[in-house]
Amino acid sequence: MANRILALSFFIATTVLQAAPQQGGVSANVQQIEHFPATSGIAGKPISIEARVIAPGRNLVYLRLYFKSFRDQAFKFVDMRPAAQGYLGQIPAYAVRAPAVQYFLVALLSDRSVINYPMRNPYGQPIEVLIRENAESSIETQPAPKPEQKPSPPENKTPIEASPRLLDKIEKLERPVAEEAAPASSGETLLASILILSPEPFSAVAPAEAVIAASFMTEAAIDSSSIKILLDGRNVTSQAEVSPTIVSYSPEQIEGGEHTATISARDVNGQAVGPINWRFKVSGGAKEAADELSKNRVSGMAYVELRREKFDTTNVNNNNIGADLSGNTGPLQYSASAYFTSLEDATLQPRNRFVITAGFTWLNVTLGDVTPYYNELILWGRRVRGLQAGLNTGWINFDVITGETVRQVEPLYAVDPVSGQKIRQRFGTFKQTLLGLRPSFGSTNGFHWGFTLLKVRDDKKSLSTQDSSNVIQSGRVTPRDNLVVGTDLGLALDRHRFEIKASGAWSLLTSDISSGALNADSLKKISDVDLPFNPQDFEKWFILNESTSPLDPRGKTSLAYQFTFNFNYFNQFLTAGYKQIGSEYVSLGHSFLRSDIRGFFINDRWRMMRNRVHLTLGLESYDDHFNTIDQRPSTRLNTWQFGLAVFWDPNLPSLNLNFRNHNRDNNLDTLLVRNFAPEDNATRDLAFSLNYDFNALNLDHTVMLNLTNSDRVDNTRSAISGNVASNLKAISVRTRFQMPLSSTLTFATNDNDIAGGQNLFKYNMFSGRLDYDFSKPSTQPSGLQIRAYGAFSSVSASGGTSPSATIPAGTINVIDYNQTGFQFGGALQYGEKHEFTLDVNLLNYKDRGGVQTIAGGVPTFTSTNPSFKNSLIRAYYAFRL
Repeated sequence: MANRILALSFFIATTVLQAAPQQGGVSANVQQIEHFPATSGIAGKPISIEARVIAPGRNLVYLRLYFKSFRDQAFKFVDMRPAAQGYLGQIPAYAVRAPAVQYFLVALLSDRSVINYPMRNPYGQPIEVLIRENAESSIETQPAPKPEQKPSPPENKTPIEASPRLLDKIEKLERPVAEEAAPASSGETLLASILILSPEPFSAVAPAEAVIAASFMTEAAIDSSSIKILLDGRNVTSQAEVSPTIVSYSPEQIEGGEHTATISARDVNGQAVGPINWRFKVSGGAKEAADELSKNRVSGMAYVELRREKFDTTNVNNNNIGADLSGNTGPLQYSASAYFTSLEDATLQPRNRFVITAGFTWLNVTLGDVTPYYNELILWGRRVRGLQAGLNTGWINFDVITGETVRQVEPLYAVDPVSGQKIRQRFGTFKQTLLGLRPSFGSTNGFHWGFTLLKVRDDKKSLSTQDSSNVIQSGRVTPRDNLVVGTDLGLALDRHRFEIKASGAWSLLTSDISSGALNADSLKKISDVDLPFNPQDFEKWFILNESTSPLDPRGKTSLAYQFTFNFNYFNQFLTAGYKQIGSEYVSLGHSFLRSDIRGFFINDRWRMMRNRVHLTLGLESYDDHFNTIDQRPSTRLNTWQFGLAVFWDPNLPSLNLNFRNHNRDNNLDTLLVRNFAPEDNATRDLAFSLNYDFNALNLDHTVMLNLTNSDRVDNTRSAISGNVASNLKAISVRTRFQMPLSSTLTFATNDNDIAGGQNLFKYNMFSGRLDYDFSKPSTQPSGLQIRAYGAFSSVSASGGTSPSATIPAGTINVIDYNQTGFQFGGALQYGEKHEFTLDVNLLNYKDRGGVQTIAGGVPTFTSTNPSFKNSLIRAYYAFRL
């Protein structure tokens, strides 16, 4: 089932229970990301991701979807936009590549707290989605026919990712071929082993649908190197997608009229398979297709979201409006997107977003908020508000971006009521600008070689670096200057089945440019580096002074490089790599790059039994803080993981088992060495999930079972145990009735043990939801459609510091609360253009916990946590062009 709802435990596990500081008498509360993970997709097709953010009393600044394919090493992200049922984002089609794509969600709230999905280590253990090739997904997951048995019609056994058109062809063609072909004797060709997928013999297709495809029965044991595909007698195998079970060819241009396709192969014993020939007609050719593309097209949508929330006695309202537009005028393609929110505040970084893009296949220009991805070590996913342009001639390419990454914000002060002095509560930020240049040669589909120059500088005049005398100093912000240069190489062969990538970069960072650049003589006195030029002459490009690192580049501490290798043959997808990021390497164009680390990784995914079973093995070994010049000990990070996924038959449960073992060890035996504590721990994560679609009592059901165990063992001799254990169990049942009604019931429980029983926490959750569709799509597909839903949830939590872990007159932090929630609403859609949703959420949070003291064995509350009620009414309207 395309993007089938699965793995409910991720949804439960990401209920973050954290104590927020009390504000105006409002206590801590539950915040979470509600999301049902996608579990499967089709290569080359985007995957839609939906989520809801529950954070009573706080507004959402942004919700980001981070993603990468299995073969990539660095994540990219897109901002999710408001939608009818929460927030919506898409993993772009170019990133959806077999065998898998990984993703996670990050939400930033108005109080600057961050919640993730999954909660634990989302970067290291993201959600993984199985990706199947376009045509391969329609066949390879089918049960293998028994010997001398005709293949069963695939209509009830093929996942619904397969298009109805392709399923119809398989159903029509598979049975006649299997029935009419006689068993082949030695010397005969095995025609029955080839099944035509498209185009259907003697059919007429449009140029865009002229995809020549056929599959091979697994029993034939095809030698993939022997497969040949001919179009009108011309060998086009080198341009086709070939595997031992399928071959497909999509001509870039094809003329109208009648055509003949021929496919042949040999098995592993050298016996001929085929050839098979068939004819089809193309109704229109390259000229007609070009004329069709030259037509003017436009599509888009506009939406508005109104949120009225009352958290206890505080109103927390938020309004958002946005629009997306895309189209073309002849060969000119354009798109625009805008998002404006009432949360926009000049005293904070921008929360509004806008972008306009226009261009041709060889030239594009973008204005507004962009996130360039030039080099994984230099410029990767940093938001820039400015201008980006790219020239792509095929062999010689050039990209440039310039704009603002941080806007100037004044510091925030408060007045001490006693002394009358101003106290800084928040530092200000300098206006920061970025310039990126990237000439490159070749294409990522073959050989490419690129060079990247990045220059990032704070405007030191945009913010005063000194405070007035009536301000209590607690440090200060300094303007910075950053220069990074680097190169990257790549080679992709055999349709990206063999890939090599390498990149390297070198950086300079001046952490305080307030006083400007020093001359060569002054630098020599402090660094013993004799420069052949005067740095002050190049101050426009980079400011060198005593705060520059490294002042002496000969130590290579600001050098970074990495190498990756991908190998996709023999049902193995092997990826390996090595990287080293110097301790002084800094790129302000990459906000999340980890420095002072080196090591290697290797992962292998083995596809077995016609893609029904996937076995994954992985190993990582890194030295964190390998440069011990500051006498800080190096920490060895070792991780190995094992995964087993079984998708045997759509009529049977799908299973997924994952185990991960992560060790950290800095080799310190004593309790404290040079103010550094010893670290020696192992974290073992085990996750099992089951998903089963079945029919019972003439009703369709989906059962989702998830079991998760995380156990962190502290092997140091510390006085306070660092052991942490967590066990999660969750089950959900979704039922679709014979009327337009569906129900979902969910139960989950989570037990946590921290510091060897000194802190205990237990969490239980039950929820139910009903959805009813009043519309009649069979009689009024473009008319009025109405849907309604209602939901109930109950959460209870208990635990705290164990009394046995405290002294007789000690204190206990008690956790004891219940949370009851109701949600109801509906959606109204008129035709394909108008959609309106009204959603009401009511929450009652009853807290009986607080801080207890124990005197004489009798516990007494010295403070209690307040309870609260929360209500949220959300209205959403969308208009589509």
